[in-house]
Amino acid sequence: MKKWMKINSLFFLLLLFCLFEIKCYLLEIKDEEQRHFRRSNMASAAGDEDNVDTTNAENEEKIVFLLRAAGGAPILKRKKWAVPRSKTVGNIAEFLTKHLQLDTDKQNQIYLYVNQAFAPAFDTTMGAVNDCFHSEGTLVLHYSLTPAWG
Repeated sequence: MKKWMKINSLFFLLLLFCLFEIKCYLLEIKDEEQRHFRRSNMASAAGDEDNVDTTNAENEEKIVFLLRAAGGAPILKRKKWAVPRSKTVGNIAEFLTKHLQLDTDKQNQIYLYVNQAFAPAFDTTMGAVNDCFHSEGTLVLHYSLTPAWG
């Protein structure tokens, strides 16, 4: 009887190990499919003609974010944008300054806010901001010409 119980317990452990290996394999496949799906969605959402990215960082993963006006700032026709993870918040501010055709002589300053809460430092990478504050795969940035949320 004891020998039979040892064989059953060994068989059970072997079965658990096999199930664990299968689960890990399936999770790897699922992660790969999600990465592929995200890349294809970001490419289609970003478009090619008005993309913020002007560098040759095509191989780098891009993040999708929304730009929304606040505090009387001009509204952009296009709200959804994509940039490489290595771009900084300062790059986004420079792009907005050029895109909105703001005069640098008049000291027009652009303020960027994450989730209507705080202004990230301009040297922070978009990848770091996205990792911490994205919602449903999309980061929301609000821009204003005057201080809005602090």
